[in-house]
Amino acid sequence: MTTINALTKAIDTIAEFMTEPMIKTDRDTGEQIEVNALAYAQRRFFNGICYSAALTLQSSTEQLDLASERVRVAARAHRGDEISEQQLVRAIDWADRMQTQVTTLNALLEVAEEGHLKHTGERFTRPTYKPQVRKDFQSAALESAKRFGVDVEAIREGGVSAAAEEGVA
Repeated sequence: MTTINALTKAIDTIAEFMTEPMIKTDRDTGEQIEVNALAYAQRRFFNGICYSAALTLQSSTEQLDLASERVRVAARAHRGDEISEQQLVRAIDWADRMQTQVTTLNALLEVAEEGHLKHTGERFTRPTYKPQVRKDFQSAALESAKRFGVDVEAIREGGVSAAAEEGVA
């Protein structure tokens, strides 16, 4: 919790640094009002932090999904030997790193969005993300696996989960 407080304080400090009060005459009413001369730069700064965190979070979440799948595959393929043990350990390490990254980015994005609203008066709108279409991976090994009853198309379309559901492991 202290880390979140430190992050919030850092964002507030940056917002304060990017605040320069200025007196402006309202065109409609003619009255003098105080505005932030750096409002545009401040808004761009907060938008940049939020946008970067949101896209990185989406990418990291996809990587976490892949890492989790790799753990499941390594666990199913474990043969009780040192090599399969190391493959499982590496898969778990990657999944752990991705889980930590996703958790951290979630917290960062939440605090940045709160700062965006608090200091600019505008709510940040998360970008729409279009997942990249993966190209079919071609390999001689996959083509050879067809001879042994492996449904290569199921693997290409849905990954290991689809193949496992069809009895291919």
